[in-house]
Amino acid sequence: MGRTQKNRPLGEWNYLFCGLAPSAAAVFTNPLDVARVRMQLNGEGSGGAGAYKNSIDCIQKTFRAGGLAGIQRGLTTAFYRECVQNVPRLGLYQPFIDVGRGAMDIADDSLDPFYLRFGVGCICGAIGGFVSNPAEIVKARVQSGRHNYSGPINGTVSIIQKEGAGALFTGANASIVRCTIGTSSNLVSFSYMKDFLQGTGWFSSTPMPSGRRDLVVDCTSGMFSGTFLSVCMNPVDNVRTRLYNQPKNPDGTGKLYKSMSDALRKIARVEGTFALFKGLAGNIARQGPHMCLVFTFKGILERQLGIYSRPKEIGELWTVMDADEGGSIDWKEARNFFLNHEHVSEADVDSLYTGFDAMDTNHDHVISREEFMVGLESLDYIIGENLARKWTHSGVGVA
Repeated sequence: MGRTQKNRPLGEWNYLFCGLAPSAAAVFTNPLDVARVRMQLNGEGSGGAGAYKNSIDCIQKTFRAGGLAGIQRGLTTAFYRECVQNVPRLGLYQPFIDVGRGAMDIADDSLDPFYLRFGVGCICGAIGGFVSNPAEIVKARVQSGRHNYSGPINGTVSIIQKEGAGALFTGANASIVRCTIGTSSNLVSFSYMKDFLQGTGWFSSTPMPSGRRDLVVDCTSGMFSGTFLSVCMNPVDNVRTRLYNQPKNPDGTGKLYKSMSDALRKIARVEGTFALFKGLAGNIARQGPHMCLVFTFKGILERQLGIYSRPKEIGELWTVMDADEGGSIDWKEARNFFLNHEHVSEADVDSLYTGFDAMDTNHDHVISREEFMVGLESLDYIIGENLARKWTHSGVGVA
């Protein structure tokens, strides 16, 4: 993604961060998700009347009735769902982008084109939606309050015993459509907002530590993308929640809705078209902060731990910069590296000495391997995105 591609961890680290960051975010946003599910079921089949006036009223009543356990209902199931869905949804995004860039021979200094971002987002969303459907069913049922599962394993086993294994993929078409829409809108909007913020004068000129600057960008871009995906996804989200929670006939078919399209028609006819946007305020209130936290946590993990997942790339960078193979890097070697490998101009190269001096913590005028490892994040920020993209296999970082 051009500017947004910085410090992407490789291999298992990438997938680990894609599971951990959304799970950490779920701790804070699960009460809003409980309210979303209950609001979407609110007044089902009654022409719109329901037990809750709005999402805030829903949270208040749920808390009064069940306390903290009530508003955090299904939290362990939410962890399960976040890992199962986001490891492929977020984890495969940048590797697929890299494949697409290579296949289309896109220049290294070019931003990812819209069609590539959108297409890869749709593919990753479809994969994530399908593999996470069983977890989504259990989570939606637990949060609705209509089912008494003790956790994700109990819920999964109970469904298989009572309804058959096929029931775990009830509404899978709606889940795939939902996740396809959600992932494409989420990651495309996130990446464009991040590119925009990083391309502004504020990003390069505001005096603040690079880590804090990245934190602000991740948080703002995540909030924007969460709001955008909520609007795009809410109708399908509504339908999917109804399909998951409807009572079943003895043959396993739904009593209320036959399919996704049937549910869309019936909801619009009985409750009105705007019923498809029930819970939108709660969805935005949940998805905005959730995506803000997801991308913020993921960015922190990548910046703090990402360098440990790229030993090969770090070793290659050290080898090139330590031109005389003396086991340390002096300013002459660093200056030549910037001029010859990063194409920094003669007029600008000496301004980078401040960064070199900051890495030289023992003030012996050379950078040791230990100082290099400790200061790699600062070096990466100082010499810019070309180095990040070329030597650290940079990438988008979330959904």
